[in-house]
Amino acid sequence: MASERKFQRALVEELKKYKWVAPEALNGMDRVVKVEDLIYNWRCELNRINADQLEGVPLTGAEFDQVLSKVG
Repeated sequence: MASERKFQRALVEELKKYKWVAPEALNGMDRVVKVEDLIYNWRCELNRINADQLEGVPLTGAEFDQVLSKVG
């Protein structure tokens, strides 16, 4: 449990380098956060961080599925 908490804090600190701010929807103190919530947020962040490479066009479902297949 302590190692998971340490990992979570380190991950949040790393994400903040990219100007990430935890949305209220991911506040585990207010509600149950599901895997789908995390994946949706990640997709939004990928689109935001890579907007210049994507020329402002968000990833399609098929493109995001390819990303997921690489990490899953």
